[in-house]
Amino acid sequence: MDYLVVDYQQPRRAVFALQAANVTHGFEGEATLFKVSVRPGSPVQEGIFFCPVQSAILHTEEQAGDGGPLSDEVLLMGFFPTPPEGIYDLTVHVCTNGRIGLSEPRWAPHEAKPMMVDAQLPRHDPDRAAREARLRFEREERRFRERVTG
Repeated sequence: MDYLVVDYQQPRRAVFALQAANVTHGFEGEATLFKVSVRPGSPVQEGIFFCPVQSAILHTEEQAGDGGPLSDEVLLMGFFPTPPEGIYDLTVHVCTNGRIGLSEPRWAPHEAKPMMVDAQLPRHDPDRAAREARLRFEREERRFRERVTG
């Protein structure tokens, strides 16, 4: 059974990880996506989520990409049934001609270990705006006090 990943499952995280691994349109080969979340019983098909994905590595390259951009659609092929709830490293066959097709899944429980986080992957930081506002306020307050006492 094939399943098109919906926005709620954050397929863009898988796309970003593949782009960071230099996958482009037309690529075909095997890759591992690190930290895929499985939550059976969630409102989406079989509960596969790419939210925590941080990086990907390529194992084989059957066909090199043509340098074109990747689609933002991810199609899961042959993924069901899924393993029990948890965080997994997912090794898949990747085909990026049109939609990004992921097939032949092999699930391995993710082992937390120190690893370099790819700086190209966007990070959501809900406290950033508040921190920046506080720093601006402190900087303006210092300038005001320097002018007053100055």
